[in-house]
Amino acid sequence: MFLSFESLVFFSIPALIAVVVGVGFHRYATNLEFGPEETFRKLEEKLRNASSVRVHFRWEWRSMDKGKPVELHDTGTMLLGSGNRAHLSIDCEGKALTILSDGHYVRVGNLNYAPVTSDASEILGAGLRIRMARAGIASGLLLAVRVDMIGPAQAGKGDRVSDLAHGEEKNGAKSLTYRLIMDEFAGGAFRQQLWYDPRTYTLLRRFVKPEDSDETVMEFYDEITLNAPTPDDQFTIGR
Repeated sequence: MFLSFESLVFFSIPALIAVVVGVGFHRYATNLEFGPEETFRKLEEKLRNASSVRVHFRWEWRSMDKGKPVELHDTGTMLLGSGNRAHLSIDCEGKALTILSDGHYVRVGNLNYAPVTSDASEILGAGLRIRMARAGIASGLLLAVRVDMIGPAQAGKGDRVSDLAHGEEKNGAKSLTYRLIMDEFAGGAFRQQLWYDPRTYTLLRRFVKPEDSDETVMEFYDEITLNAPTPDDQFTIGR
């Protein structure tokens, strides 16, 4: 049985309209532009709500030393599990640095002194997830080190974000620009540009510049995996 030309037209036109409307809605939904505050909240929530976060990252540090430019290149991996467990491994120009929390204690293996332990509290779990969205892993690492100095109840509580705005777009990526003040750095202010994938709200990279310094940091998130398995041996502290 063959349909007549009139029947084909009758059935085809509604189907074609449905396809066009569907495609148009999909494009609208995937390109919907949120305000900078809502976008920033979505970036934070994606990390905070994940059961685990694994990040492979790179740093490019640029500064001046006695009038001469200096560049440093570091790589690392950060794993954040449930129950305030965290494992940061950084290769700092060939020297290893590890920050480890089993949910009760944090151990910092510094480049120049023996590892130390202190109460981890909530700083490494939720603290590092929020700090990664706001300031990046580099500042989160410094925050973890300072737990031993100022205590977990105060660390990271004074982050203040202002001047949020949409930044430039490039190669399908979008960015936010903002000013961040962190109390544990004596109220120091940092200018940030955070790049992200607008379809998935996945962080891609960030540019950081302290307002009182010529130093700059580029932080690249080469791979971010959410809700990945977190074996217990990744968070074991030897005593």
